[in-house]
Amino acid sequence: MKVRIRNLSNFNEETQIKISKTAKISRLKKKIQKVLAIKPIFQGLYYGGKHLELENTLYDYKINKNDVIQLRMKNNCCVLNNTSTTLTTNKIQQTKEEKNNYENLEDVESDYYTIGDSIDCLDSEYGAWFEATIKRICKSDKELVYIIEWDLVETPQHFYVSKESIRPRANKVIAPENLQVGEKVMINHNLDRPSDVGFWYDFEIEKILSVNSKYILTGILYIGRNHESLYNYQVELREKVYAIAKPKLLKDRIPDNDKYVTTARRPIAPQCYRCYDQLEVNCTECGCVVCGGKNNPHLILVCDECEDEYHISCLKPPLLEIPEDDWYCAKCKTDQNEIVKVGQLVRKRPLNKCEKVSSKTQKSKTKKEKNVPTKKITTKNIPTVPRNHKGAIPGIEVGAWWYNRVQLFHSGMHNATVSGIHGKISDCAYSLILSGNYNDIDNGNEFIYTGAGGHGAKGALSVPIGNQTLTRANKALALNCNAEFNDEVGATATDWRAGIPVRVIRNYKLAKFSQYAPTEGNRYDGLYKVVKYYPEIDKSGFRIWRFLLRRDDPAPPPWTHIDELTCLRSSLSNNNVIESIETKKSQLKVCNKNKKLDDEDKIMSKKKEAEHYYLDSNISRLIEKDYVNSKLWDHCKSYLPNGKKSFLNQVLLSLKCVCCHELVIKPVTTPCAHNICRTCLQKSFAAGIKCCPTCRFNIGTVRVLINKKLTEILSLLFPKYSKRKI
Repeated sequence: MKVRIRNLSNFNEETQIKISKTAKISRLKKKIQKVLAIKPIFQGLYYGGKHLELENTLYDYKINKNDVIQLRMKNNCCVLNNTSTTLTTNKIQQTKEEKNNYENLEDVESDYYTIGDSIDCLDSEYGAWFEATIKRICKSDKELVYIIEWDLVETPQHFYVSKESIRPRANKVIAPENLQVGEKVMINHNLDRPSDVGFWYDFEIEKILSVNSKYILTGILYIGRNHESLYNYQVELREKVYAIAKPKLLKDRIPDNDKYVTTARRPIAPQCYRCYDQLEVNCTECGCVVCGGKNNPHLILVCDECEDEYHISCLKPPLLEIPEDDWYCAKCKTDQNEIVKVGQLVRKRPLNKCEKVSSKTQKSKTKKEKNVPTKKITTKNIPTVPRNHKGAIPGIEVGAWWYNRVQLFHSGMHNATVSGIHGKISDCAYSLILSGNYNDIDNGNEFIYTGAGGHGAKGALSVPIGNQTLTRANKALALNCNAEFNDEVGATATDWRAGIPVRVIRNYKLAKFSQYAPTEGNRYDGLYKVVKYYPEIDKSGFRIWRFLLRRDDPAPPPWTHIDELTCLRSSLSNNNVIESIETKKSQLKVCNKNKKLDDEDKIMSKKKEAEHYYLDSNISRLIEKDYVNSKLWDHCKSYLPNGKKSFLNQVLLSLKCVCCHELVIKPVTTPCAHNICRTCLQKSFAAGIKCCPTCRFNIGTVRVLINKKLTEILSLLFPKYSKRKI
């Protein structure tokens, strides 16, 4: 199927990605990387207000065809949480063996640097340049290795880098009016908060704009050596601009030049924007969550789930020492009583908010509203079978039915959600779906199947683009034939019943070409065997492979039926003939007429139920006063001719909170005309996300006010709404 990826970082640009519904999110991120050139580590995918995790599949999040998945670019500040701890421990991920290696290296001299030089070092994770000092110069594998330490941390640790990651520290400041197009400089920029101090990046100037003594640069922002650079990027200058220093030979240096050794520090983004890293200020963001203190860091315990910090003395009950095992705070700790273990009964799920509000309107939907047939799937108690299981699956009888390919996949009948043949070229084919895509000829107990390949991405709707080959799925199906494999002229089985059986499923799309196909869904029609396979020239002039399959299953085919009159004749005894067949015919006609009349009565009763619903005068008056949601109410009013139930269902659907996916409680109408629960919006603000969860509109400066008119309307429409607890 195809899903739409909406890039919120590039003016809502949309891209279509073709992917299976059972594919994991990690695979989706790799496909996005091929199309948009964005690495998976910088991709934030959201659907229905939920962040898509790597280990889950699209089916887990109920993502359907043509659904929109929001892509939000993560910058380096979002990838890592802090600066000082990362620079000391996580900056260079090296094992203990690597640390011991450079301690035993031989000290050498460099032509460009010496011990104690102040340099700029490229951080591998942030992609920015930080200030550092050279401590040793060694030789490893015939290459120079520089052992350095960061200047901005209190207790730095030594680590080694190559010569490509360092350069002399930038000291020359360039005035904004002296900048030139095409020049590459080092600027300060915050990717997450453009108005605040950030990190230092290289920037190539393509355009300079001066507005009211402010300078706006447009060009290429280089985010490290291994990260994707940002093109046509605009930056407003807020800090000094430095010229990039180039290394010089030691013999060309001027004696006693203080530019190579300096204690001056450039400003960088703080770890905490609430207290700006002031140790004397209590802060619950970067300190203890309970008291806000930052003292006794060796007695601070960090939750392994939410990473909140706690003093062991502030816990209830307090701890005497730091535990060695994993530790979780009260918010993240899982209640063992809620976990259903093996052999236990699953507890009944409590009603959600919408179900409590209007239990009458939340009854099971009709067949048309669900758009899913109510046929029973005969795969209730199916034992687990391996993916390479040959033949019939125990528990699934001939005639079993599935609505879509996903249900078919989970039943184990056909372990491929897209391809028509499931098998291995080293073994054989286990199952196939007959859907008539490639001019298949179906005669019920025998059919001619066309192999895969030779067409574009749209299957049979596209023009053939080449010859089919007897490889992959085609070869697997050919191996089921009881004959020696031949990929040139094909083969015919001497004893076709001795071949390997194939499970055949007929798809509803085949109904256009065959009378043996189901009208909807997918149906299991039994075991077939390959009689022969041979190449053939198609109408377009390309070679295709044909497979003749014949049914070999003891169970009768599902399309066979006995005429009603035949049943009557068989039920009549030769000695005791009570009634003639003609009287039976008349009785059948009368029964059919009665059935038709009953159906007509049901249809008329349904039409009577779906009478036009008229709103109460108080509700109409309040809806007219709710100006901000005028478009929403106009859309809901269009369902009034269909009856009260249809109107209330549409109100529940339109006023569903995007965060909790339930009817809004104490609704807050944003400036972008979206309705969100006040509690959900406050939680979003507390997490630092001050934008609309639906459209990402910035609402950080807007006061959170409850829409009282909308609350009154919902209280009148749903009597139990006012009794709900938040």
